[in-house]
Amino acid sequence: MAVGDLLLKLKTFDGISSYKVLVIDDGSTDGTYEYLNGLNLDPNIFRIITRPNVGYAQTFLDLLESSSTEWVLVTADDDDFNLEALNLLHPYFALPECSVVVTNWEYKDGTIHRGGRGERLLTASDLEQTMHAPGIAYRPSMLKASRLKLKFFLDQKSEAAFFYPQVLIAAHSITARGAIFAPITVVREINEFTSGLISTTGRNYWHPQSRINQYMTYIDFFLDLEDSGTVDSKEFARTRLRINRQKYLEATEDVFAVDISRNQFRKQAILLYSKRYLASIFRLREMRRFFRKSRFLTFFYRKTKNRP
Repeated sequence: MAVGDLLLKLKTFDGISSYKVLVIDDGSTDGTYEYLNGLNLDPNIFRIITRPNVGYAQTFLDLLESSSTEWVLVTADDDDFNLEALNLLHPYFALPECSVVVTNWEYKDGTIHRGGRGERLLTASDLEQTMHAPGIAYRPSMLKASRLKLKFFLDQKSEAAFFYPQVLIAAHSITARGAIFAPITVVREINEFTSGLISTTGRNYWHPQSRINQYMTYIDFFLDLEDSGTVDSKEFARTRLRINRQKYLEATEDVFAVDISRNQFRKQAILLYSKRYLASIFRLREMRRFFRKSRFLTFFYRKTKNRP
């Protein structure tokens, strides 16, 4: 088991006493929890919990909420740590306004991902760098508002929130100028396990309909971010909407060239857009009708109240 190998490696790390290791077993049925408990790990450092499966996004939230440390660095069960690089992150963790630190990660063929422009504040155009969660560190105490927003979108059955909770969290940090890229390679991929994530709609994230739904719910999220009241978030949302509209559908069409024709994909996307557009028109009409009725009732109330 890759996760067991990683824990045994962390166990022998000289500086491990300065860290806490939390493993959440999200309802596995292959004996992972029992195996990990048999590794004789120091309970003061290693904490292994198991519970019924609640999905990746809720587990991600629980990880942030149940951590007892100021910072949480996330990795997956098919990755390995560059332990010597962990100490290099401490100066970033000491920055008072920093809430997310995005680091490099090394693919199993040795290529380095995410880098390019060196240390910097992340902007809206960098959001793609958070699509892969391993190697990203979070400061939970500064992410309360974004965690609540993520929970809201999960309750709305958002497929974007379900499959990419780290992106929604990072988006809020970027708007607050609190997300930093650190050109340090902390995580390397040693295996490539096939994802078995299935959303509440019963589809995995590569399914054509799921990809369309992800795009549509991302639009909802960015529009909500634009309405949140700060200049940065409006600037961010507009940038993301512009980038998404020109890139997302193109990329998705390429991914599903085998599974679904471009015409079929566009037909489904247009159908969803049309439904969303019509719904917004009806909502607008309902709001206008409500305001007209409110004005009429207010006028009627004032007239009767002032009657002699």
